[in-house]
Amino acid sequence: MNISNPDLTASSASSEQTESEIVLSAIKVKKKIGKRWIIKDVTFNVRAGEIFGFLGPNGAGKTTTIRMLVNLIRPTEGKITICGYDVTRQPEKALAYVGSIVENPEMYPYLTGWENLQHFARMQPGVDEQRIQEVTEIVRLDERIHDKVSKYSLGMRQRLGIAQALLGRPRLLILDEPTNGLDPKGIRDMRLFIRELAAQGMAVFVSSHLLSEIQLLCDRVAIVGNGKVIAVGSVNELVEDREHLVVWELEPAEQGARILEELPDITVLDLESAHLDNDTAASLKLNSIITRTPEEQISTTIQALVSANIQIHNVRKLNPTLEQLFLGITEGETIE
Repeated sequence: MNISNPDLTASSASSEQTESEIVLSAIKVKKKIGKRWIIKDVTFNVRAGEIFGFLGPNGAGKTTTIRMLVNLIRPTEGKITICGYDVTRQPEKALAYVGSIVENPEMYPYLTGWENLQHFARMQPGVDEQRIQEVTEIVRLDERIHDKVSKYSLGMRQRLGIAQALLGRPRLLILDEPTNGLDPKGIRDMRLFIRELAAQGMAVFVSSHLLSEIQLLCDRVAIVGNGKVIAVGSVNELVEDREHLVVWELEPAEQGARILEELPDITVLDLESAHLDNDTAASLKLNSIITRTPEEQISTTIQALVSANIQIHNVRKLNPTLEQLFLGITEGETIE
């Protein structure tokens, strides 16, 4: 579903940004359906020129939140503003600044890309043929824009959907799973394209289940679980706040693990409590032991193991990832 109303190197959200630069604000947003609270507390801001990621496990409330952002459904409580306008009370003024793709781009396959854009342009005052040409060039479809959409790849359809969302020169672009179904090249192209939009000053709100992609793409992230935003911050801040883990490859492993358990300020973890991503977990060997170890104690820990005649085959620190953070704070819940 496309929603667009009239009236683009990765970007960096500066700590010097002021309240006046906040494009989208959600404050204590809640949604009740029947007797059940679907959304319990969603609060975040999205600033001009930043790419803001929205992550959550299946059923956490991502899609419901997005539908409230674009006024497809109304919040039961709380307030959503876009460029200072209340989405519920002043929807026409608020949504004049928004371009969005919710779920999948909906285009007419029997029309050309250009004809589709002409159709949507007629619904918006002030959008002429020159603007259609501009958005066509922005999304790099100028060589195929006169082909029928039925001949487009999924990535081309996604870009055409974004072109439609950009017709009204929005200040906020909301993308729901923009890389869903794309191949690696399509994902890379979409990532570069979104960065270009943000570099031009646009605020970009991206919902995605691809944790690694969010880590590569976004300046800041909100993580939602059970209808609540439970963490908001820059990717680097959120990741660096996590405790660093150390993997020890020891022999004999059982004796080495006992020694590690006896040392102060060191915690031996199992796979579940370590919240490792799949790739890291798959790389562990049978004699691998995972610990939560302060960095300054690694050298003294090595000395203790050597003194106990434990053979140390390898010691490596695990750099925290957004996936580890996600699994840790959502207690291992799966994602969509």
